[in-house]
Amino acid sequence: MDSATERKRPGSLQHFKGVVATPSDVKTYNIERWAANVVKKAAYVVYPVDTEDISTAILFALAEVLPIAIAGGRHDVGGASSTEGVVIDMRNMNAVRVDKEKNIGYLEGGTTIYQANQELFKHGLTTTLGMGSSVGLVGLCIGGGLGLKMGQHGLACDNVVSATMVLANGEIVFVDETENPELLWGIKGGPVASKTVQIPYNTYSALADDYTAIPGNKIGVGAHFNQFDYETVKKSCDMLLAVTPKAPASVVLWEFYYYDLVTNVPPEATAFPQRTKDKTALVALYGFKDAWMTEAKTALAEIKKVLSSSSAGSARDSIGYLNYAAILAAENETDMNARRAFGSNYSRLQELKRKYDPDMVFNKWFCIVPAKE
Repeated sequence: MDSATERKRPGSLQHFKGVVATPSDVKTYNIERWAANVVKKAAYVVYPVDTEDISTAILFALAEVLPIAIAGGRHDVGGASSTEGVVIDMRNMNAVRVDKEKNIGYLEGGTTIYQANQELFKHGLTTTLGMGSSVGLVGLCIGGGLGLKMGQHGLACDNVVSATMVLANGEIVFVDETENPELLWGIKGGPVASKTVQIPYNTYSALADDYTAIPGNKIGVGAHFNQFDYETVKKSCDMLLAVTPKAPASVVLWEFYYYDLVTNVPPEATAFPQRTKDKTALVALYGFKDAWMTEAKTALAEIKKVLSSSSAGSARDSIGYLNYAAILAAENETDMNARRAFGSNYSRLQELKRKYDPDMVFNKWFCIVPAKE
């Protein structure tokens, strides 16, 4: 790629095989996100083509003392895929390989649900995947992974059997149930210290939709419920209608998935702790202008509260499904929300963080504070 940055790369990126872009590189510099409100002007956007490139990019950022963000599907309302430092944009690592005999698929870290489906469907295979076509599979699994096939296959993260990872110090490692099993536990529904590059699954599926095409600002948050009644639904819908003049493409969703396979897995078996039969709901405000952001967040919180208001116990107190909680995950000046999100699994995540990322190189989404010595 002939650009000013490519002709004069920083020394530690000389062996980076993918494209390196800075704001002056009009053709290759891309910081667009699914939600306009989380875009940040990165100093560098690098596009790796393999795991060695990812390692090189991490080491470069560490040497330059620049923050790192990993962009997979870029389906983001909380800002985890954006930074003013170095964005490692995984879009060119989207290969999908299927071993039909073993019923395992190998998906690179930039693969989206749409891309996975294109290959998996050729083999007549499905698994639990999310409903947005642009959602990245790594982010989906790290947050648990709800989907229409939950009744047959459980959560997306429960189908992860191994992964190749790049750690916070640039080391490349393989993880499965026998090799680095604590890291396999950590990526099944939790942010640990790395970016998954290749994930094999033992079953497959997904649903893609067109809702991702809505432009402009987007925020959303989840809730849990175990009581579904007319009054709660009506009040939620009335509150939503009240904000549509400002956020015209807004929605409240109640999701009635089958949770038997989810609850069969003990909460401590994976980092993802939400193993009850409480149903999920999502309230999302889309298409509003920058000046309305404060009011939008207030409205979001109020509707979330109503969605769980007639429920009891774990549902009423829940932070919501983790992949719907990005806007709360972004409030990570303290680890209060992370503690709420991961509950009794949080201390184990802290131990992993101390071992693999004590300097908090990876500090996006729910930020895990390393355990003290």
